[in-house]
Amino acid sequence: MHFRIGNREVSLHHLKLAGDLSRERKWLLGARLLPQSPSATNPFSMLYENAKQSLRSRDLDAATLSIMRLRWFRERLTEVAHHDYKLARLFFRRLRTNSLGDYFGALCELNNACILISRNLPFKCPDPPDFEVQVDRFLSANLECTSTHLSGESGKALNYKIESAIADKKQKAYANDRTALIIDTTNVMFFSHKGGHDMNPQGLREHINESVKECGFGAIILQSQIGDFRPNGLIALELVYERIDGKTTSVELKALLDMLFPAGEHLLMNPIFPRL
Repeated sequence: MHFRIGNREVSLHHLKLAGDLSRERKWLLGARLLPQSPSATNPFSMLYENAKQSLRSRDLDAATLSIMRLRWFRERLTEVAHHDYKLARLFFRRLRTNSLGDYFGALCELNNACILISRNLPFKCPDPPDFEVQVDRFLSANLECTSTHLSGESGKALNYKIESAIADKKQKAYANDRTALIIDTTNVMFFSHKGGHDMNPQGLREHINESVKECGFGAIILQSQIGDFRPNGLIALELVYERIDGKTTSVELKALLDMLFPAGEHLLMNPIFPRL
């Protein structure tokens, strides 16, 4: 079904997406994640503008993915607020930023907080490390989150960004066999594919130095949020990861990672990598 607005014919699906974007904008403004001033920019205003421009150019798949990204934040922050209101307030404060580095770092922590909540695993946030997770009555293991990003295109293969993120963390006191380092690589995957470097998000170990296994951490987890365009016309937002166990991994950390990030591949039919 199509509707005519002025001299333009617009599909029902197009109108629904415009309504979805309007609802997400209202929530973002209420949460003070989207700047009130049209001239101000932050990662959320960039996501919102991407969705709006995609609707204007009738690229409905791209618009759908951007709107899903905005909705993801609303749903995840609401989920955390139901679990721990003080933790949710912390995430809101950290996401009210103009810094891409702070945005991706908070995104990684939010992602993994929601994973822990969904598994009903008790955790504290000593910071550092970001999460101390109770594995059983007596044992706990740690998760430390970080991210990699670029502000613009690069002609280079971007595996060096991942190695750099590991190098920045490996001197820390918590770089031990009870701690996993989780790195969000969403933005790096976007620019890698845009630059013609076909890096499989579940095959990143092939692109980074084997010395990461000796960086002191019990494991490295490389995470990417990826849109999956499926043959039935549906679009899903998936969290894909690559787990690289360290030279030594404590019993409690291995038990935690086997619950959260078991071995195996996640099949994506037609992946697309969001920038933000």
